[in-house]
Amino acid sequence: DGTPTAHIHHEDNTLAVQHMYRKGSDFNNADRDKIVTFSSFVGPINRDWIRFRILDTIAIHANFDVTNGVIGALSNTFDAGIIPAPNNFYRCWMSWISQESINRIDYQIGIADNVTGFDGLDQDSLAYWRPQLNPGSGPDPVDSVPIRTNTNLVAAYSDLTVGWATEGGGSVDPTPIEGPTTGVFDAYRVHDDGSTVWAALKATLPPGILPVGGQYCYYAYLKEGTAVDASLRLWDTGAAVLRIDVDYEWVAGNLQIKAENVGTGGTVDLGNGWWVA
Repeated sequence: DGTPTAHIHHEDNTLAVQHMYRKGSDFNNADRDKIVTFSSFVGPINRDWIRFRILDTIAIHANFDVTNGVIGALSNTFDAGIIPAPNNFYRCWMSWISQESINRIDYQIGIADNVTGFDGLDQDSLAYWRPQLNPGSGPDPVDSVPIRTNTNLVAAYSDLTVGWATEGGGSVDPTPIEGPTTGVFDAYRVHDDGSTVWAALKATLPPGILPVGGQYCYYAYLKEGTAVDASLRLWDTGAAVLRIDVDYEWVAGNLQIKAENVGTGGTVDLGNGWWVA
């Protein structure tokens, strides 16, 4: 819904598999025999396990322990992963080889690995944020919408955040909670104090959120200011591996990055910014 908040799926005392699902003809998939990925951030609220289930002519599912960060049983999947995220969330994903059509996408609350249903306690829940469907193996970056050639997948991607319903019992809490994000989604403005020491806004990523060997895109929004030279730098194992010099003042809207401190050669204040879902 374009916000950094997550929605809670509450169980009830119905002795049945409890779903939150999305289905419809907009998931029709023209790319038969191509790899497709579904991903979502999931946070535990007194419940450890979640199953992602896809009905794509055949049933495909993957189970995830979102308390301990463990991948459980898989069925008809090409690949799966679970990545730690802030606020005790994990980004879970599964990839499969597409069949005739994607008829339904399910979140199923799990009692244990590969066991869905409910034990009648009426007190457990899971929180979901940012469901995403994309071509290829592995999830797209959260804050990017790459060019897509499959118009059906484009429609599915656009519609995934709306139209969800519950089945088998349970309900969606009307009050969302803080999602898997850190920091403030406003802009930071760094002021040079005129000294010879550079002014900088530093940010660090949580450990493990960018696995070794992956391909990543680093960017920031820059707004024209009085500075004649600013740069974006990416540090990997203590060495700067990327530097981009620009003639703009640094004003960055950060996603999943928390600003830690400013260099000794300047000051920082909080300006007006934006949220990019």
